Amino acid sequence: MNSNNKIYITKSRIPNESFFFGQCRDIFKSAWIINNGNYVQKLEYSLSAYLAISHIIACNNVMTALMLTLQCAGLAGKKVAVTPYT
Repeated sequence: MNSNNKIYITKSRIPNESFFFGQCRDIFKSAWIINNGNYVQKLEYSLSAYLAISHIIACNNVMTALMLTLQCAGLAGKKVAVTPYT
């Protein structure tokens, strides 16, 4: 099959290269990638507006999110069953 006859099941949406690398440069200049950095705040604000909810917290991984959820629910330190694929 030549390259002109490819059938894509899905096609990745890739941002404009100069825009994307400009954002990366900003992040590296600030040296503040996580823990409430500028882009984390922008993500949280955008998600909050898009989902029409007043509070949102971006977590670095699912374990952190689960621990935060258990803490907020008053279940920290208690035994809680979760699926093996969280």
